[in-house]
Amino acid sequence: FQESLTTLCSQAIGARNKKLAGQYVQLSIVLFLVLWAPMAVVLVLYMNEIFLWFGFDEVVANLGTEFARIYVFVIAVDSVSNSIHTLLDTIDKETYSSLFGVGEELVATLAVLGTAKGPDPSLEKVGLAFVLVGGFGMVANVMVIMWKGWYDPYLPGIIGSSALQNSKAIMLMLKTSSSLSVGFVLAYG
Repeated sequence: FQESLTTLCSQAIGARNKKLAGQYVQLSIVLFLVLWAPMAVVLVLYMNEIFLWFGFDEVVANLGTEFARIYVFVIAVDSVSNSIHTLLDTIDKETYSSLFGVGEELVATLAVLGTAKGPDPSLEKVGLAFVLVGGFGMVANVMVIMWKGWYDPYLPGIIGSSALQNSKAIMLMLKTSSSLSVGFVLAYG
């Protein structure tokens, strides 16, 4: 939903409808989490069997499963964070967004290195490091955004209304996302 969010937020802001831009952010987050949840459950419950089905041995399957059971949460946190960054990019705060993103990735890299070099390293601890850095990074980012007031015009759409009641916005987001997805598959396989 990230690519469609860029397109739709730009159009809403161009039409001077900041509430709608905020609703698109809300929809991006909600729709992704609703569609991701079943896949996350399948991965958590059946990851070991999936690894074995692909021909990996039991040791690798257990390691991969250990990591995947934590990493499903990283994907969820990253999706929410990406929606926040997409609106920042759209409202001319892309320099801040990029610098914050680089800083967060640097902290994540250091956390992973620290976990790998620490006592009793495991992929589960690496995944947990990713979740913690992503979660704290997202909270810190939102705190800065709120302190600066950058999202004030968009808050009525992000948290002040139920975007799920805006059927036109839902249909437009799904239509835009599906056409962009088809284009992505055709372009990259």
